[in-house]
Amino acid sequence: MSQTINLVETDTQSSTYSAEQFEYPNTDVTPTIAATEITVTESTLHLMYPGQMLFSIKEVATILNVSYEFIRVRTASQVIPTVGMGFRRMINIETINYLINNGV
Repeated sequence: MSQTINLVETDTQSSTYSAEQFEYPNTDVTPTIAATEITVTESTLHLMYPGQMLFSIKEVATILNVSYEFIRVRTASQVIPTVGMGFRRMINIETINYLINNGV
């Protein structure tokens, strides 16, 4: 047996809805949103980038979905630690993992 759920606006200006306005087929079950914490581990990064331990500033900016300049400024001020490879500054995979899980 299927039941139709009608969406009824509570306030026409703000378009907000109230949970009481929905009818559910099974009255002993109410909808819930499960909050889960997702953490990226170093092994996840190894799966995404096999065999790669050091990343350029451009690669890190792409992984973290931030601008190149954001990473460059923080590496220059040593907020984000880097490893020297000749003239290039590289960022270790462990540092990227820390930044993903804890931020700058």
